[in-house]
Amino acid sequence: MLTSAALILLLSAAPVSVVGELDQQLTVAERRVIPAAEAMPEEHYAFAPTQGEFAGVRTFIEQVKHIAAVNYLILSAVRGEPPPEHVNQGRGPDAFRTRAEALKYLKESYAFAHGVTAALTTESLLGPVANPGGGPPGSRMELVSIAAIHAMDHYGQMVVYLRMNGIVPPATQKEIEQQKKTR
Repeated sequence: MLTSAALILLLSAAPVSVVGELDQQLTVAERRVIPAAEAMPEEHYAFAPTQGEFAGVRTFIEQVKHIAAVNYLILSAVRGEPPPEHVNQGRGPDAFRTRAEALKYLKESYAFAHGVTAALTTESLLGPVANPGGGPPGSRMELVSIAAIHAMDHYGQMVVYLRMNGIVPPATQKEIEQQKKTR
């Protein structure tokens, strides 16, 4: 249970603008995705499920690179620019084959995303921009939200991969530790 002082502190740290709220959405995704990517050992980065209906799914490293590439793809559209070549149709750089390379790419994609959102203004949020997925134009606000939603979708897949390799996701581990403290 939150005390009044903790609630005031929490609310005072909360974003107070629409742009701040959008950046917070990216931060929430980032704080789940990066620790999950860091939790998977190098030897399991090539893992993809094979039991059940998993034919053709991405490996763990492909999941990580895909999240990063789509961050660049979407946030480049928010800036009104074509995506960088390394986006590689949402696959990320083919040359990146190690955990370290994929993690660096992922972290850099979030730095890029935060930089793009920091340059947004309340006035610019609703202006139409080309949809990088080829659909009808969307607003900058919509696209930033889609980037966060997309990352969380793949985070769910990463959690399954971690658990299939006997690893408790870091966010779940934190919850378990909190529960132990309150007992």
